[in-house]
Amino acid sequence: MIVDVNDLTSLLATETFKCILDTEPLKFGQYMAIITLLTKKRIPFDTTYTPGNRRKEPELTLTVYITPRTTMVISFSELSLTDSK
Repeated sequence: MIVDVNDLTSLLATETFKCILDTEPLKFGQYMAIITLLTKKRIPFDTTYTPGNRRKEPELTLTVYITPRTTMVISFSELSLTDSK
């Protein structure tokens, strides 16, 4: 499936997407909002979580498939599992 460029552009321009790119640590509710937007626009994506250990921080990765050869990968290493400030 090839993603409509207009759908992707409008998604990236949303306040929700801008907020998660500017905010550290990422809040769980913000990530779920992005998942909801991608699902509503029917944009294919994968999400992975790697728990931390002694050598590496926990990491949440969002991979958005734009074309069969083009993907957008966003990784978050600072995570907050609550929405408290």
